[in-house]
Amino acid sequence: FFGVSFLAAMQTVPQDLYDAASVDGASAWQQFWRVSLPSIKGVVAIVTLLSTIWTLNDFNIVYIMTRGGPGAATHIFATYSYELGIQSQRWGMAMAASMYSLPVIALLIVFVVRYLHREEPAS
Repeated sequence: FFGVSFLAAMQTVPQDLYDAASVDGASAWQQFWRVSLPSIKGVVAIVTLLSTIWTLNDFNIVYIMTRGGPGAATHIFATYSYELGIQSQRWGMAMAASMYSLPVIALLIVFVVRYLHREEPAS
């Protein structure tokens, strides 16, 4: 998913920008940092947001590999909620633990939206 998203975003960058950068003497690395990356910053932000949300809630990999780990070292919100709710039958605590991920994700969404809607400085 991420690779296809980045590929689609890179294909939307106009070739004229790369041509102008080449005429100005920019190397391939400089073209990436000064042309490509600023042009696809929205896609990068959204992909980063989705990746973070999916990672925070990725139950199956953490549970299969470590079941929360030694001393609960690798618990994420989803595995901790599962342990409280299903294994310990403490449903209220499980719901409260699962809701702790909401402020983290909401804060991340606010930062991404502000980043995408910020004004570019006039140069």
